[in-house]
Amino acid sequence: FGSDERTETYDRYAQESRNILNIEANLAFFPSQHAPLGQYEYPFELNLPNNLPTQFYCRSGQSSCFVKYHMEVRLHREGLFKPDVHHRQQMCILTNPRIYGQESIRLPPDTQDVNFCCCINKGSITLGADADKDIFHRNERFRVGFSVNNKSSVDVKRIKVFVREYVRWRAYGRTTSATRDVALVAFAPS
Repeated sequence: FGSDERTETYDRYAQESRNILNIEANLAFFPSQHAPLGQYEYPFELNLPNNLPTQFYCRSGQSSCFVKYHMEVRLHREGLFKPDVHHRQQMCILTNPRIYGQESIRLPPDTQDVNFCCCINKGSITLGADADKDIFHRNERFRVGFSVNNKSSVDVKRIKVFVREYVRWRAYGRTTSATRDVALVAFAPS
């Protein structure tokens, strides 16, 4: 026999955006509201703040997060039926890499017990790793070293070395994240 119980599903979506930087500059004013025929050039310079995040895009399921920049040029036209003329071009902003103080990465040796069925001790294993630097560029190859000291009665079947990307974002109190391995090498000890 039936029951009065019902199941309802709610989909909730959150979207949030904010302007990180907005610089407006009036370059010319035409009192007659008409620009005479000809070509006009107005060279100028802008200083971008030094704390701008690098542009990026990340997607996890139906969620996505991005930082992007564009420059827009707008010719304002007075009047109700005269829309502004504008052009927008995406631009790339990268953070300034540390030129000085590049350091190597060192994961000091870490010793862990090797247990069978969570309580029968089979010995211990020690693993350590290092890389020659901590600042990298896309598509760059770099040296990674690792060492294993197996003092257990269990054979090591595979060792994985990877670089993992973590991205976390928040919109209107809701948080989501994405994780992916961007580089991976697996070794089978001989």
